Amino acid sequence: MSSAVMKRMFGLPVIACSSSSRTDLLSIQASSHVGDEATMSLVTEYGDIVAKLNLLESVLLGIIMRKPSAGYDIRRYLEQSGRIYGYVPQSSQIYRQLAKLVERGLISFEVDDSRSGPDAKVYSFTPDGWGVYLDWIEAPFVPSERPLDAHFQLHFSLAGVVSPVIALRLVETELAFREEQESIWEPDVQFIRSTNSLMDGEWMDEVHHLGDARGNMLATAHISWLRTTARRLRRYIERTGAVWPDPAWEARRPQ
Repeated sequence: MSSAVMKRMFGLPVIACSSSSRTDLLSIQASSHVGDEATMSLVTEYGDIVAKLNLLESVLLGIIMRKPSAGYDIRRYLEQSGRIYGYVPQSSQIYRQLAKLVERGLISFEVDDSRSGPDAKVYSFTPDGWGVYLDWIEAPFVPSERPLDAHFQLHFSLAGVVSPVIALRLVETELAFREEQESIWEPDVQFIRSTNSLMDGEWMDEVHHLGDARGNMLATAHISWLRTTARRLRRYIERTGAVWPDPAWEARRPQ
């Protein structure tokens, strides 16, 4: 493999849903701005509802799809798993977006008397929310320009869990994009050189090459994982006869 596409990952923040940023242990990257106008959004239409799901809304729906959850449950899940995804929203954003999803009729809640305050509300899908979320799952996946961006990780975990067919579609799309990206990457073009630099030229070159080696390793590992996962998913689908659309999902639709 030629020098890695990973150069574009250096110095990019792991999102914490605020203007500040932190560096994640795994250097998993996310969008540089997340909020009500998240950059990673999809437009989906279901019946008479036209819903624009921003990143946080799609994440919330994905978690609630797994099981009805209170705001506290969602926050705790994202505080733990979100650090692996590279996406850790603030509590205020979670509760605000949950309220908006209720207003739009995509989720509803029941009050759990064993809880108190906002966390007494346990959220679940409405029929409309169910349809909107399935539309989000089926919408074409567009990989992020940045390798190892949280965009793919979140889609794989929250949409891929619905069906191995959906998971394979995501993996194949991501793999094709990364292989094409790698084939046209020219790392030396990205390296800034200047005869008037205040930096020591020899040391600057050394840091550049060390950084490129790190990027090459991470990008290679990502592509290798995608290839292995695609093979395993194909075997799984062949063995189980999994299909999509899956009639079993329609039977689970909330009434």
